[in-house]
Amino acid sequence: TITLAIPPNQMRLSRRASLSPSRRATSASCYSSPAPRSPSYRSLRPRPPPPPAAPARARPRSEPRPGRGGLAPALERLVEDLAPIYHALDEEPDPAAGDDIRRRWQLGLLAGLDRVRALCAHRVGRRGSEALNQRLTEALAARFPSLRPEGEVWHGRPILIRENDAPLDLYNGDIGLILREPSGRPRAIFPGREPGTVRSLSPSRLPAHRTVFAMTIHKSQGSELDHAVLILP
Repeated sequence: TITLAIPPNQMRLSRRASLSPSRRATSASCYSSPAPRSPSYRSLRPRPPPPPAAPARARPRSEPRPGRGGLAPALERLVEDLAPIYHALDEEPDPAAGDDIRRRWQLGLLAGLDRVRALCAHRVGRRGSEALNQRLTEALAARFPSLRPEGEVWHGRPILIRENDAPLDLYNGDIGLILREPSGRPRAIFPGREPGTVRSLSPSRLPAHRTVFAMTIHKSQGSELDHAVLILP
């Protein structure tokens, strides 16, 4: 599913530029010359004027076009799609359940993050990925009190690696998640190179990274998402 978030000024321009089918037909009849016909009694009679076209209903600014919407509805939809992930985050398995149960829980969280994302044309600006990451972080923290986004290392923070680090087997574009271990120490987890495995690293060892609820379209190349919200400038 792709949801478009188009600025209101562009939507107003498109409304002014559009014509209803009846008005387009009236405009075409005014400027096109009729085909030549042989004179007849019917052609000499004056034609009645066409009926006036019904005025097009003005769409309220608050009413989005089908498949489109403003920034606020798009962010609300993103929060709703991310909510199941953070409900699952609050249902951390008991340490006594074993490593296998905990690994499945971690893989489920990583898979959920890979299914939904906001895609932005730019990184900076009101509609850039940096601003949207901040707004989504605040919205999720308000909904889930267990999230405490303080500093660079916090439980539940999705991260995007921005630099290659071959010794750590991390590369530009890799996506992971910071989780708190049962001991209380934060760890950054990433999908393992082998199916069904998880890599766990100390956040202090990570190369440059940032929050990744939203990312630029350029960075999203190769991603497979169930729901993408495309934020246009």
